[in-house]
Amino acid sequence: MTETTQDPISSITVTTRTVPLPRPLQLGSFVVTERTYALVHVTTRDGFVGCAYAQTRGAPIAAVIETLFAPLLTGKDSLDVEARWRECFRSTLGVGRTGLVPRALSLVDIALWDVRAQRAARPLFRLLGGEKDRVPLMLVAGYPHAREDVDEIVETAVRAADKGYSLVKIARAQDASVTRHALSELAISLPDSTRVVVDASWFWENADQALAEISNWREFPIAWVEDPFPPENVRAYQELHKRSDLPIGVGDEVTDIHAFDHLAAADGLDILRLDVATIGGITPALGVARSATSWGLPVSMHISPEVSAHLAAALPGVTNIETFDRSGNRYDPSHELCTGGPEFGNGTAKLRDVPGLGFTIPR
Repeated sequence: MTETTQDPISSITVTTRTVPLPRPLQLGSFVVTERTYALVHVTTRDGFVGCAYAQTRGAPIAAVIETLFAPLLTGKDSLDVEARWRECFRSTLGVGRTGLVPRALSLVDIALWDVRAQRAARPLFRLLGGEKDRVPLMLVAGYPHAREDVDEIVETAVRAADKGYSLVKIARAQDASVTRHALSELAISLPDSTRVVVDASWFWENADQALAEISNWREFPIAWVEDPFPPENVRAYQELHKRSDLPIGVGDEVTDIHAFDHLAAADGLDILRLDVATIGGITPALGVARSATSWGLPVSMHISPEVSAHLAAALPGVTNIETFDRSGNRYDPSHELCTGGPEFGNGTAKLRDVPGLGFTIPR
C-alpha cells in the first residue's frame, strides 16, 4: 500500500560550530575548553523549516545524521513525527540503541516537531496541550576550580536569587575543600528561598566514595546532588539513596530510554533530570516525563532551554529547566546561535505565542 504523504521531507542538513570558552571548565574527571554545536535544519516540500541544536561533546553528530538518518527520511511525511522516530530507532538497533546515535536522532526529532507545530500554526507547547506560558528556571552559577573562583560564583548566584531564581547550580570542584567553601559561602549569602544543586558529573565510583564527601554537606541548603555516578550504576544509586538523606538527581546526558526504568525500580533517585537533546528527542522525552509522573518523581530539564521550556509548559511533572546567565556568562553560549525563542528573566522563561519552537537558527 502506498503511504499518503502530506508534506514530505525534502532535505536534512547539519552543520557544526565551535565556540572557544574563555577558560577551561572542569566537569568531574574531564576538562572542557570549547563548545561544539550541531545545527540541524529540516526542510519540507511546502517550505517549512524546522531547527534544532545540541552540543556534540566532540562526537561526529553530523556524520550520523547525514549517513544514517537523512537518506532514510528524505521523501517521508514530516508530520507523522512518531513514525519517523520509530523508523530511525528501529533502523539503527544494531549500531546505536544508546550513545551517539540517540543524540543525533534527538536533533532530527526536535526539528520535525518544530515543523509539525509550525504547520499547525501553534506554539509547540500549545500543540502538546500546555496552558501556562511561563516556566521556572534553574541557573548554572559556575564551575569552581579553586577558592578564588568562589566569589564570582556567589555573586552570580546572589544576583540570580535577587531576580527570582529559587534554584542555582554549581559544579563539584576537584578539591573537596573548594566545594565545601563554595557551599558555605552560598549558605551565608543566599536567601532561604534559594537552594543549591551540586553537579558531581559522575565523579564517584561507589556509594562509599560519594558519602565520604556529601555527608559533610547536610548543613547547607542542598536541593539535590546531581549525577554522582554514571546512570547505569544502578546498585550505587540504590545504596546511596538508602544511606543518604540528601536528594539525588539523575539524568544529564542520558541516551538510554530505559535507564530511568531501572533507577526508579531500584528506588535510586529523587529527581529525574531529562535531557531532550540526548534521550532521542521530544518523542521519547514525552514518554519519560509521563513515566516520571507515574513514579511520583519530579522532572528537571537539562539545558536546551529553548526546547525544554515547551515541555515544561506542557507537562505538569516538569518543575524547572536549566539555563545560563545570558548577560555575560560564557559557560554555554548556545543562545547566541538562535534568533527568537522564549524570553528569559526574573527566574522564568516566558514562551512566545508563535508557531513551532519559536526560534530559528541562521544558516
